[in-house]
Formats: sequence, C-alpha cells, structure tokens
Amino acid sequence: MDLKKSGRCQEDVALTLTKHLFLKQDSQQKNLVFSPLSLFVVLSVMAAGSEGYALDELLTFLQFDSIHNLMSFFSQLVSPALFSDDRMCFINGMWADESLPLSHSFKQLVATHYNTTLASVDFKTKGDQVCHEVNLWVEKETNGLITKLLHPSMVSKLPTGLVFANAMCFKCVWKHKFMDTAFQHSFHLFNGTKVIAPFM
Repeated sequence: MDLKKSGRCQEDVALTLTKHLFLKQDSQQKNLVFSPLSLFVVLSVMAAGSEGYALDELLTFLQFDSIHNLMSFFSQLVSPALFSDDRMCFINGMWADESLPLSHSFKQLVATHYNTTLASVDFKTKGDQVCHEVNLWVEKETNGLITKLLHPSMVSKLPTGLVFANAMCFKCVWKHKFMDTAFQHSFHLFNGTKVIAPFM
C-alpha cells in the first residue's frame, strides 16, 4: 500500500464531501464545520463491520481496493504515537444497543485497529444515563477540553441503535498570537454577497 497515494485519495474524498455539504442550499445560509477525518473514521469502522455489496460500496467511496489496505492506512493515520502528547488527542467510542449483537471478532478489530472504546448499552430504557456516560468518557479522554458531546434529546427522541463518538482536540499556544482586538471587514459568501464580520 502506497501511503502517499492513499493520503491523496482521502483528500479527494474529503473534497467530495466538502463540495456536497457546502453546495446544499441550507448550508449556504449557515455556518458549517465538519471534520473529514471524523467522517473517514466512521465510514472505515462501518466498512470493517460490513461484507458483500455494502463493503464494496464503502471501499469504492473511500477509494481503497481492500479492507486490509484500508485498515493498514487507518492504523498509520491515527497512530497513538502521533497523539501521545497531552496537547493533542484523537479518540473514538462506540455505544451499541444491547439488542444489536456484535461479534467478538468485530469487537477485537475495532479495539485493535481503530483504537475505539466499545460498550453495549440500553438506549431504550436508559438513554439519559448512556448520554451521561458518553459525556463523562469524552471529558476524561480529552482531559476536560470537551465536556459535553451529546445532549439527552439526541438519543431519547429517536430510536437509537448505535452512537459513534469521535473527538479531536488540540490545545497549544499560537506561535504568533492574534491581536486581542477584533476589527470589522467584508466577508464573501458562496452566493456572491458580502456581509460585515469581525476579524482578528
């Protein structure tokens, strides 16, 4: 597997996703922030748990020829060595409803290759408690940098079978600090109009 080529393919996937998200009409009127790496993680784990047509579709979209090459690339991409510093962290967690049986081999695969915490929970009767557990987990894993990832309504209003949480955080001092004062300047929107916005 060529790591550079795989990296370029993931750039293509990220740009495809970005284009799709930003060309939607509702996103042109709102701010939108997303992490291509986070989406790649979720899609990679989905591929690891898939077979047949679903696996083929995911591999095609992610531009990999085999699940082995995808897992190899992913392992290098999110190597614990890259995130061993307290200033950076990259964590993954899965909470699957107890009604969804997950095979032992999948659990091992997710823990080993995707560095993902996996728990079997009861969303139907203990959704609020699960939400609390997820938030405690992310707060602990990010050293308090992220304290609330889920709101109880996110799991209680809809039937929930699986929650995949992914968090990245980076805390460091800027090499060249921004000025404390903000100034107003023109900001150009996708639709060609301009608005005045605060800049640093």
